[in-house]
Amino acid sequence: MRYFLIMAAVCGLSSSVMAATPDWKGYAGLADKDGDGYPAFVGTATAASTGYNGAVDCDDAHKSMNPGLTEVPDDGIDQDCNGSDLKLPVSKAEYARFAASGNASRGAVVFVKEYDRCAAATNRCSVDAVDGKFKITDPEKDAFRDIYTGTGKVLGTDGVREVITLEEASHFRGGGSGGGGSTGVSPKTVKKVAAEAVKVETDARLKWQAELEEGIITPITNAVNGHGKAIDDNARAISDVSVWLDRERDARKNADERLENGVAAAMSKAQDASNTANWAAGHGPLIEAYAATGLVVGSPVAGAGDDNARDAFGGGAGAGLNFGAEVNSVRVNGFVDAIVGYDGGAGIAHSETVGAEVVGDDGVGGFLAYSSRSTQVNSLQTQIVGRSPIAGLSVVLPFAQGDAGGHGILLARVGCGPEFIGIATSSVSDWVSLGCRATVGIGGGVGSLL
Repeated sequence: MRYFLIMAAVCGLSSSVMAATPDWKGYAGLADKDGDGYPAFVGTATAASTGYNGAVDCDDAHKSMNPGLTEVPDDGIDQDCNGSDLKLPVSKAEYARFAASGNASRGAVVFVKEYDRCAAATNRCSVDAVDGKFKITDPEKDAFRDIYTGTGKVLGTDGVREVITLEEASHFRGGGSGGGGSTGVSPKTVKKVAAEAVKVETDARLKWQAELEEGIITPITNAVNGHGKAIDDNARAISDVSVWLDRERDARKNADERLENGVAAAMSKAQDASNTANWAAGHGPLIEAYAATGLVVGSPVAGAGDDNARDAFGGGAGAGLNFGAEVNSVRVNGFVDAIVGYDGGAGIAHSETVGAEVVGDDGVGGFLAYSSRSTQVNSLQTQIVGRSPIAGLSVVLPFAQGDAGGHGILLARVGCGPEFIGIATSSVSDWVSLGCRATVGIGGGVGSLL
């Protein structure tokens, strides 16, 4: 408790201490309207026109802003008139840790400079915001000391520490005349000198702290201790709030975990339902009817004289039926069709096909079928029959798909196989040749779609 009272008193004093005010009253064209001891130019007056080159107030309407004040960080006010408000590179809680460790004991302005110098010394110094310390990476090589003035290499303390080598530290602490000295210092000597430097600085800091406590802090502490009971009560209240916050955090954590588990379970159930729905949507019967036109190709059959009883090519029109199912976006169906037309005989020719096909979700697949081609060659109704097992390529493209499963289709099948040719009344084939069949159709149906 006493530590916090001391820090509060010191921080309160540090923001109000002013440097010696300048002597400006002998110059024309200057005025001090806020009475803080720092003048501002009046009207068109300038340093060149007045001959005054001293410190000038940046806001002569407010005493809280002049070149003699100590800057208060992160309050949006430029107390010391340097052109901008001082911004801490750490949070207030982290800054408090640096203050507690003694690394911000010289005020926020010095702290920011030391922070920047440590951060700039890549791989040599690191900023530990958790412990509130500036940490040297290799203490056997480097140190964080105040031996230079400003950012140059001019020996002399200015109240701001910088990252230096132990050899530099040894020169400053007496390792050579005039701040120079020999560069061939042994590591053992450097360590010894560095240890002495640390002791000297520690003793000086302890002395400064003792003088500060005796001259300023002790009187202030004695005055403030009269309010100790109220401060202790506040501390207990803060402790109670901390306990409540811990409980609230634990309760919220448990609630979040329950929510996450509930969401995960709901998502799992939804995924299972979706999988079931997708499986059901991808598994179902279908039936389709279509009108077709066809072309058959095979060996010509010679007739009486120079005429053919059957030409090589024949064609006509007819109809067909698809029936089957769709399984995981793949349709497996059987089909039958009949084509009636002409192929060079004396009467009507016809062709029938029965088969099965498999078509993928891109509409392309294959089929196996048995096809019969019958040709009437004379008026006595004698027929030449070609029987073919064929295999080929299928293309089925659905269109105009409806919500109830209704749809249209465009289809094409092209296949070839050996054709066994003979008289219709005979079970013996007279010869064998290659036969091919092509069918193009359009129609519609109901059921699952690709």
